[in-house]
Amino acid sequence: MSRIRTVRGDIDPEEIGITLIHEHLFFDTGSKGDDDQRFMDFPGQLRELGAFQSQGGSCVVDQTTIDMG
Repeated sequence: MSRIRTVRGDIDPEEIGITLIHEHLFFDTGSKGDDDQRFMDFPGQLRELGAFQSQGGSCVVDQTTIDMG
């Protein structure tokens, strides 16, 4: 049987629902204070994720790597 591994445990593929498949929720690649390379707006991202969920979204795949802060 196929399973999908998530941060909350393995789930059946039928449980996934509407998914954003390539997101970078937070990142900081700026050096020396370059704010154009930084997105760390926790309240703003919480609002965006809440809007996604209220429209039926249920899964976000964050592609942010450790070197992106």
